[in-house]
This record gives sequence, structure tokens and C-alpha cells, in this order.
Amino acid sequence: MYEIVARPQTRSLRVTWALEELEQDYDYTVTTPHSDVMNAANPSGKVPALRHGDICVQDTAAIITYLGDQHPEKGLTFPSGTPERGRMDSLMYFAQTDLESPLWFFTRTAWLLPDDKKVPEANDLCREDFAKAIMALEKHLGDGEYVMGDQFTAPDILFGHIYRWSKNVQFEIPSEKVKAYMERCITRPALGRALKKEKAVAEG
Repeated sequence: MYEIVARPQTRSLRVTWALEELEQDYDYTVTTPHSDVMNAANPSGKVPALRHGDICVQDTAAIITYLGDQHPEKGLTFPSGTPERGRMDSLMYFAQTDLESPLWFFTRTAWLLPDDKKVPEANDLCREDFAKAIMALEKHLGDGEYVMGDQFTAPDILFGHIYRWSKNVQFEIPSEKVKAYMERCITRPALGRALKKEKAVAEG
């Protein structure tokens, strides 16, 4: 049995979404960043983590990849060492470094940090960096429904979640092709189930 350890309605949604795509049962332990429970699952104290048997996996990209590898018949990931896996891993890293980084920095400096630590002059730069990354993502898209082709795979979860995040902070998507792709990602039934699960867990 899988166990998500997280504060709901955070990046935890990526893990819940992956488990719903894989049609797996899971438990959900609600906690907060840097709590004793969270520190036991992730030495950095950050959410989320995934407990599976005797191991804990941290970082959403690593968790999604791990889950996909546990259920290869579902096609969420590709076999290690294949060209497809190399491309998939590249896209996973790209999603977190090029697209998520400016979103996270903006969210921290605009909303989360105390006023004396905010950096308002960086906000426009975050938007610019995000827009550049979106245009780079456009070059990765082919003629298929999703970024790796017609099969929905692990990177699509990251890109779909990032799209929802970008809408919350009103970051523009300067590519109709990328926007249409991301819309396809967030209309997945598994995401709908994951959102309901996260809401129910958050409400206790």
C-alpha cells in the first residue's frame, strides 16, 4: 500500500494524480512542512513524500517516476536505459527547473515571504523566464495529444500541475499550442478524482 505524507492541496496533487492514473489504492497522512511526521518522511521537511514499504521517496518528479516504474503495464513511464526514458527524464527536469522555478520564486516573493523579504522587482523577470520556458516547451511538442506522443505519461502530470499553478498566479501562456496541450492534461478524469480526494482530505 502506498502512503502519501503531505499537506493536501500542495504539490501533493501531483502524487495523488499519478496514483489515480495508475488506479492504485493509497493512504493519506495529513501533516505540515517540518513537522515531526514530515521530517521522518523527508529529512528536508518538505511536502510531499511517498512511503512504500520500508522506503520513502521525496520530490514529486522522483515520486511520479517511481510509481510509474512500479506499474509498467500502465505506460506512465518508459523502461530505464531506453531513448524514450532519456527524453522523458529530460522533460521532467525541464518542467521543474525551467517552468516551476520562476513560478515558485514569484509565489514566495509575492505572497509567502514577509514584506521585508519580498523582491517585487523580480516579479517581471519571473514572468519573462516562465514565458521563455513555455516557448521552449512548444518546441518539444509534436503532433501527438501529449508531450511524449499520444500516450499520457509522467511529464504530463508535471506540466498539467504547473499550468493550474500558472493560472492561479495569472502567468500568461504565450503559446496557443502549449495552452491547448495543457488543457488536455487538466481534463483527465484521474485529475478530477485526485482533486476530490485532496479536497476531502483537507476538509478532514
